[in-house]
Amino acid sequence: MKFKVFVSILLFSVLIQPISATNILLRNGETIKGKVVSQDDLTIQIVPEGGSPKYLKKSEVLKVVYKEVSEIELKNIRLEEEKKIRSANKQSPSK
Repeated sequence: MKFKVFVSILLFSVLIQPISATNILLRNGETIKGKVVSQDDLTIQIVPEGGSPKYLKKSEVLKVVYKEVSEIELKNIRLEEEKKIRSANKQSPSK
């Protein structure tokens, strides 16, 4: 019985935690360190480290990195994501 209570409490505490994100890479070159607390189709609500909650348009976000990475890895992730965007833009037909 104690084990079931322990597992239930553990599961509940994990489920109510905000979605954690170490780095939010923005398309303008900035990086925000903080936590993603919610998101929908168009926006992401974040709480920057030491800041108050704010909303970002997903169109402003390049990538959300949900794990701890070094600055070098973060730079490489940004370069790869920007490369994907450039490649996709080249492949899309002109209007």
